[in-house]
Amino acid sequence: MERTFDKNNRLIDLKKGDILYEQGQECDTMFLLYTGKMGLYYNYGKDHELCLATVFEKGASLGEMGLLEGEPRNGTAVALEDSRVLEIRKD
Repeated sequence: MERTFDKNNRLIDLKKGDILYEQGQECDTMFLLYTGKMGLYYNYGKDHELCLATVFEKGASLGEMGLLEGEPRNGTAVALEDSRVLEIRKD
């Protein structure tokens, strides 16, 4: 389920295993975790060694560093359980 509040904010529901964003993607959004748990992985889905860098819980922010610094995503965010996030766009 996706619910848009305005042009810059929307709620996104994720099922366990869903990918919110991928390592290397351009970054123009950040996210606030309303419910659930998210994991930030390096080398997710690659032939390299998989590394779970961080687990985010309710109230955490994700993706803000790339948004503020204008850099690509440094990891892949994956729902570790059913989750809901608020997406906040830069513009």
